[in-house]
Amino acid sequence: MVYAPMSEQPPLGRKLEELPVDEQPIYEAFTNQEFIEVLIRFFTLEENKGKDRFHEKLFSLFKVCVADELY
Repeated sequence: MVYAPMSEQPPLGRKLEELPVDEQPIYEAFTNQEFIEVLIRFFTLEENKGKDRFHEKLFSLFKVCVADELY
């Protein structure tokens, strides 16, 4: 399985109304400041006090999801 060529990819920077119905709730969540703040608090919780390690994959996921919101 491969990605479609660039000419067949959906355009970047679409507005909410241009997204498919199943993608709209995700867009709305990640553009909601309150949701982002709760998500940050969730990812900063320690499960094992003093023994938790930095999770690079979670950080990368978070960074990709909210990169536009941070800059």
